[in-house]
Amino acid sequence: MKAIGKYIVVTENNEDIKTQGGLLVSAQDKAQIRYAQGTVISVGTDVSHIDQGAVIYYDKRNTHKARIEGEAYQIVPESCVVVVL
Repeated sequence: MKAIGKYIVVTENNEDIKTQGGLLVSAQDKAQIRYAQGTVISVGTDVSHIDQGAVIYYDKRNTHKARIEGEAYQIVPESCVVVVL
């Protein structure tokens, strides 16, 4: 699988989100958080500064979901990436 253009293929990391007091955030509240963490599977031919295998935070409101060979992926435009770890 190879992304093209300015798109990135990502698998979403299921991270546990805790409040400052140490409580876990519910799935419903987690769904309302704008940014998600994911691992880059493939980068497009026009993407710069992001490498395969990098962990990123991206705006999940501007992504597309795809199921490829039974696996769920997010297709993320490079402009929606806000942090590269």
